[in-house]
Amino acid sequence: MTFSVRCVHRLGFGLLLTISLLCLLFPRMDGDAAVYALLAKHMVLHGDAFNLVFQGKDWLDKPHFPFWMMAISFQLFGINEYAYQVPGLLFFAMGAWFTRQLALFFDDEATASLTTLIYLSLFGLLLAVHDQKAEVYLLALMTAASYAWLRYDQQTSLKYGLLGSVGTAAAVMTKGVFVLGFLGVGLVAMLVYLRAWSRLFHWKWLLAMMGTLLFTLPELLALYLQFDAQPEKLVFGQTHVSGLKFFLWDSQFGRFLNTGPIQNDKGSPFFFLHNLVWTFFPTLLVLVAALWADAYSGFAWGQGGGAGPQATRLAPVAAPVFLWSTFLLALAVFSATKYQMDYYLVIVFPYAAIACGHWLSKVDWAVLSPSWLLRLHLGYVTVMLALSTLCALLYFWHAGNPWVLLALLPLLALVLVWEMLTPPGRVLAWSVSAVVMLFAFTVTFHRDLYVKFNAGHVVARYLNTQVRQPVFVYNMIFNTFDFFSQSPSLPVRSADELIKASAPCCGMGAQGRGFYVVARTSEAPDLIRNLAKQIGAWPGAEAGSRLQVRTLQQFDEIELPKQFVWQLLKDDTTLPRQSLSVLQVAIRP
Repeated sequence: MTFSVRCVHRLGFGLLLTISLLCLLFPRMDGDAAVYALLAKHMVLHGDAFNLVFQGKDWLDKPHFPFWMMAISFQLFGINEYAYQVPGLLFFAMGAWFTRQLALFFDDEATASLTTLIYLSLFGLLLAVHDQKAEVYLLALMTAASYAWLRYDQQTSLKYGLLGSVGTAAAVMTKGVFVLGFLGVGLVAMLVYLRAWSRLFHWKWLLAMMGTLLFTLPELLALYLQFDAQPEKLVFGQTHVSGLKFFLWDSQFGRFLNTGPIQNDKGSPFFFLHNLVWTFFPTLLVLVAALWADAYSGFAWGQGGGAGPQATRLAPVAAPVFLWSTFLLALAVFSATKYQMDYYLVIVFPYAAIACGHWLSKVDWAVLSPSWLLRLHLGYVTVMLALSTLCALLYFWHAGNPWVLLALLPLLALVLVWEMLTPPGRVLAWSVSAVVMLFAFTVTFHRDLYVKFNAGHVVARYLNTQVRQPVFVYNMIFNTFDFFSQSPSLPVRSADELIKASAPCCGMGAQGRGFYVVARTSEAPDLIRNLAKQIGAWPGAEAGSRLQVRTLQQFDEIELPKQFVWQLLKDDTTLPRQSLSVLQVAIRP
């Protein structure tokens, strides 16, 4: 199919800029994002890059690398939700660059340009970027390492050996040792396919493994110092927990086999297949066509496929083997496990994007234009575009939020340039416009809900305007509040725990210093009664002291599971909600 390479470059650059602006203008700090941000915030505030601490307790789950990147961003730009977005966007751009380099290694400029555009427009990947998932870091590091190892296989170079070792080590320090399988399978499969035994069993791969181990030492050292060197620490409800064992086994194979401390009894072998309908939007049908075409050709592009200046004589022949073995292994492994998240598979999207880019650049438009495949693709894209338009207009009508109308701008831009585009260009622009509209609506819609209904964000904004006093969160998980609060905050689960926790910072005396308590409105009366009963046990309490409690403000929080989204678009007054109270507590003589 004939495309203007320059036009595709401009479209890709504009898309990267648009996505970055949407992520920076409409961030959302909840769920995992709030947890990760709190871990990085602790690193910055305490000058501690080795210990992962969450709400005052040792945290053992993800490796350190993403948190190091976030902490660096907080150091440079301050501790805020915008600085939190920066490293993820940089790694997203880095992934685009190395995906392009991989495509150039195997094929020509046309394939590389289309591959980059596909990468930048995959909806599931864009959502992972907005949510700052660790997978965004991982896919950039994996593509960098894959490119480096391919070049290292081609020529024994210190530059590519270092790049491969650093990229692989950083990938391991992002998600764990399982990524070694995904990084190695493509290269091994390609060399076996080519029967290049001398390249496969070359001594230089021992140097590569040693280099990777060397650059992984910071993670191993951090885990040893925090956990293995201090076996008395209580983790997962028990002592003598090895951080090294968790990193090397439990967090990886323990989840796969569902035998580790973090388990999930759900999961379906078809989960990722049906998730591809929206995560690989708008290129799903191209993915299917590319896989079919490569399988039909025996997974060989032929000598003519590798026209790129960096291509070797044999590598282009086996390019599909490298790409599809990586993608299909990840699909099979993630489908087999019970612990499944929709964003897990995005780490291998770049490899599938290259195969799609190759197919698009080589397919004959005269053959494709009258085919059912193109019609089905246009129908698939048009339905999603129409849904985005309808939802944006409906939410604007209901909520009066003008920002959601940003979702309509790509459609307006498409109308203005439609006559200047060739038929293939129109298909490409139509597809890109649809995904930008869908992403723009998603981020503006969720940002509006987040600002209005996320109690942690709302309560933090309110208390940041009040007199600074310690804050205690009663019987709730309030991660978003903990990140935004400018005052120190601690979780407590009972009146007795509140008294003990507040004693060091709010001792008795003539001043009677107070503190804030955030609690569910329904639980606040019981908390106050229990406090009144136990106030005499306060360390240093004087005779005649009494408890003073004042309700400063109440806020509504709405839980927003997916089944309520359509109802919210029409009317949010009947949605289930809970009321939170902000109390000011003081002990007066």
